[in-house]
Amino acid sequence: MARAPQQRPALARNFRVDLGKGIDASTISQVILPRFPAQPEYDSEPLLTLRRAASADRSFHDWWEETRGGRGKRRAVTVTMVGADLGPIFAWRFTEARLAALHYGLLDASAEGVLVETIELAFARMERA
Repeated sequence: MARAPQQRPALARNFRVDLGKGIDASTISQVILPRFPAQPEYDSEPLLTLRRAASADRSFHDWWEETRGGRGKRRAVTVTMVGADLGPIFAWRFTEARLAALHYGLLDASAEGVLVETIELAFARMERA
């Protein structure tokens, strides 16, 4: 008798993000998944939020500039939950994702934390694989 595959719990800290060509997603430290109401007409457009420490990497800013100039490319964005062995457990795929907003955290001379860079992505559809 074949055994059913073992269900591995997904730990919130074990994820990978693929933003498509040209954007390094390895530095993304936080993903805020959108809220999906049962009846979308009662809610605003869902947004996928990605955060990372601000650095010299200009890829988020460049994508924002392209979008503002009407040249922004829509992308397939994938967030994959991985196990301790780094093997995929499951994934969310966001189709036709486009940059909706770019913002930075508070600049505070008395704080010790890092500056956070955030992008919000609108998308056409979310699929769970």
